[in-house]
Amino acid sequence: MLKEKRKIKIGRQGYGLSVVDGVLAQSTVLRDFPYFANLPYRLSDFDRSDTAQVRHFANQLSSDALLENASLKTYFTKAVQILDLLGISHGRLERAYINLNFHGDEQFSHDDGNLWTVLFFLNPTWNEDWRGEFVAYEDGEPAHLILPKPGRAIVFDGRIVHRGGTPSKFCTEPRLTLAMKFAKAKRNVKK
Repeated sequence: MLKEKRKIKIGRQGYGLSVVDGVLAQSTVLRDFPYFANLPYRLSDFDRSDTAQVRHFANQLSSDALLENASLKTYFTKAVQILDLLGISHGRLERAYINLNFHGDEQFSHDDGNLWTVLFFLNPTWNEDWRGEFVAYEDGEPAHLILPKPGRAIVFDGRIVHRGGTPSKFCTEPRLTLAMKFAKAKRNVKK
């Protein structure tokens, strides 16, 4: 059962970030993890243009893959359900991809632009000593850390400066996340 665990307002602008637990059953996460872990990943993604020389592994997902693959379709459907649960008006899916991070990888703070981001944590187990927390910044400082628990998703205004955490040396598997970025709904302007 979907359950919003925490709702956070970030910065003077009050950008929203929500932590939602119980998004997926443990059996679903266990079933899907081997599929996600064995996808072809390319050292192709980067966080900001000024850090483009530091790449990390990603698998870019097509809209067709999200609708044709049963596992991916489940996550897409859940993303829409979460946005609706939170009362977030949204437009179409703009981009979807899976990040794969190992100990020693580097991630940089960045924003996703004027979009809604739904981020799923894909690992079926996560030990707090493995670190890898999602970090949201407020006024240039790391302000909120969110542990990548199995079955958890976070939804946030893409204008929030954030970074994905990399696993500690005690983590023996990659940290996998699925990001889906939705356009913001266009508002009707009355004349």
